[in-house]
Amino acid sequence: MQYYFLNNIWMVPVYPLIAAVIILICRSLDLYRSKEISMGLVVGSTFLGFLHAVAACFWLFAQDPAHTVFVEKNLEWLHAGPFTFSIGYLLDSMSVMMLVVVTFISMLIQIYTHGYMEKDPGYSKFYVYLALFNFSMLGLVLSTNLFQMYIFWELVGVCSYLLIGFWFTRPAAAKACVKAFLMNRVGDFGLLLGILGFLYCSMGWWQSYLSHNPGTSLLSFHAFALAAPHVLVVAGPGLFTLIAFLILMGPMAKSAQVPLHTWLPDAMEGPTPISALIHAATMVAAGIYLVGRVYPIFQVSPSATAIVAVVGALTAFIGATIALTQTDIKKALAYSTMSQLGFMMTAMGVGAFAAGLFHLFTHAFFKAMLFLCSGSVIHACEDEQDMRNMGGLWSKLPITAWTYLIGTIAISGLIWFSGFWSKDMILEGAKEYATPIFALLVLTAFMTAFYMFRTFFLTFTGSYRGSAHVHHESKVMVYPLVVLAVPSIVIGAMLSGVAPFEHWPVFAAYIQPPDVTPVVMGMLHGSTIAGHGAVHETVHHGAWISEIGLLSLGIGLAGVALAFLLYGPKPIMNLEQFKQKPVIASLNRLFSRKWYFDELYAGFVEKVYLVFAKASARFDSGSIDGLVNWTGRSVSSSGAALKELQTGRVQTYIAVIFYAILVLSLLFIYSLL
Repeated sequence: MQYYFLNNIWMVPVYPLIAAVIILICRSLDLYRSKEISMGLVVGSTFLGFLHAVAACFWLFAQDPAHTVFVEKNLEWLHAGPFTFSIGYLLDSMSVMMLVVVTFISMLIQIYTHGYMEKDPGYSKFYVYLALFNFSMLGLVLSTNLFQMYIFWELVGVCSYLLIGFWFTRPAAAKACVKAFLMNRVGDFGLLLGILGFLYCSMGWWQSYLSHNPGTSLLSFHAFALAAPHVLVVAGPGLFTLIAFLILMGPMAKSAQVPLHTWLPDAMEGPTPISALIHAATMVAAGIYLVGRVYPIFQVSPSATAIVAVVGALTAFIGATIALTQTDIKKALAYSTMSQLGFMMTAMGVGAFAAGLFHLFTHAFFKAMLFLCSGSVIHACEDEQDMRNMGGLWSKLPITAWTYLIGTIAISGLIWFSGFWSKDMILEGAKEYATPIFALLVLTAFMTAFYMFRTFFLTFTGSYRGSAHVHHESKVMVYPLVVLAVPSIVIGAMLSGVAPFEHWPVFAAYIQPPDVTPVVMGMLHGSTIAGHGAVHETVHHGAWISEIGLLSLGIGLAGVALAFLLYGPKPIMNLEQFKQKPVIASLNRLFSRKWYFDELYAGFVEKVYLVFAKASARFDSGSIDGLVNWTGRSVSSSGAALKELQTGRVQTYIAVIFYAILVLSLLFIYSLL
């Protein structure tokens, strides 16, 4: 049984693919009309994948207390010179964690979808898209090498395009899916260049390594810890940093990091289940997962890790500032996701590797729950998304209100709830790395508590300010909320080693990157580069709270208190008058206009890109096409002139031949003189 679950782990992404194919075939042949059959096939396939992933997780870790064993199998795909490209599956502590999270949350979102999309005419098609998205994401998680991951990476992008633009008759949704697709293509182009650059600089090393490890694939993730230092020596620090940055561009776009983040809020135009699916544990998490997979690339270069840390910290801060001003509940949560992804990326940059993945793990549960709660609110309020037209919904939507409050407490990093433990670990790592990064994250943590409780107070407390009739909660939609609330409360403590869970597996103990420091030191003979990528992890080891934890708790409570005073049932001041003050008005304008990134890109496209494109078009039509057209006209006119010589008279042809021979003879005699 053990070997079945481990050696057939490739079936986990195949289950939803089979469900999608069955639905497509049956619907095209009109074999059934029941919507519940489509839902049952997709939910059932995801549930099978979840059970398979849990069983594989159990067998993998039960046999290996140190959590160092991994299962990898590769099949030959194609040959290219001395190299063999492979596809396969890799099951280790990182991939099994992602498998469990993705299948579990996707299953709950699919159940929720039945209540949300029940009356939509594209119900079955939507479930097909969900199944294909699951197939792509799970295939990405199980990939053994960068080339295979890149294929699934692009499939995830295509599926997200289809899901975001599902209501394509709405102009905003049509524009949003195109924007997401194009923005991700920018990052993916950089990722492809980085992959090719890394392969070019390590070509000789891979050829030698694969000859001694025949079962390993080219650009295998489990060989990156050995390959990265060799690339550093061959390419040099400057080129190596460029390669690392190009690889980082893919995660920057997929995980909405500054400046490739502008597609994320527009993705809210898709149905709410897609907002939860994309913004919780799946698509946006793919970028963080990729950084974790190729972590040795960043680990051996101080410049590369610094770039990751700065990008992450700026993303966390900018996302939080924009969330402060949002009135659309889904867009406020979208910028919250962007900010939390910045926390995870910062953790990778400062060396708190396990902390970043831990926050990815905990964030998946409470952020999926928050988005599903927002969908429950929107559904009950007849598609109203503006929080200014809500309020007082606690009595009408009690389960939604309680679960939203749980998610808000968790994301704010308040004591015991899951977000507290993972955010605490990130702050510990940032404090050891650099004070400015730490200070920026502390300020962001304060803003997170403030804007999240702002959304809670505006939505659920006070009196109702809208005009739409508020319906009661859908039972199908609230069941997933209750299930997600449980891990949102306890999963962080259970995996942090805190009492009474001090004997449980600690997350930081079994999610660890390869240690490349000895390899770097051996190759660089004690160069100062060695050791800069060292990983430092914070584990609580039974302690309830650390000094950083106390600080995190204090700033979180301060944010809650300020939100209550300004947006609670009885605000202490008139915010509209307060916003009129010059400094506040300027900041509010900056944040509400999203730091003018969209205007900047629009200006660049209009003033630079289109001008260059038009000049190129004129050059093409005037010079390139002109040269081609002139050549065609020359041939045509010369052919017309030569045609006149074809009289059909033998005498004329003999005369031409005679004079031609005469001329050639004279030239020959002249050359002899």
